[in-house]
Amino acid sequence: MLADGLSTSSIAGRLFIRANTAPNHVQRVIRKLDAHSRLESVAKARRAGLLGGARS
Repeated sequence: MLADGLSTSSIAGRLFIRANTAPNHVQRVIRKLDAHSRLESVAKARRAGLLGGARS
């Protein structure tokens, strides 16, 4: 969802979680990828082959 450019509130809606819970999950993803931003986490995930589907 980060790779699709969704906002934190949109991610919360798609996952059926509270809007104030979603930022915690986003930060955990960023931390686990040892990234400093949402953009860097997407780039690292893409390089590691963690993103499904065909993305260009």
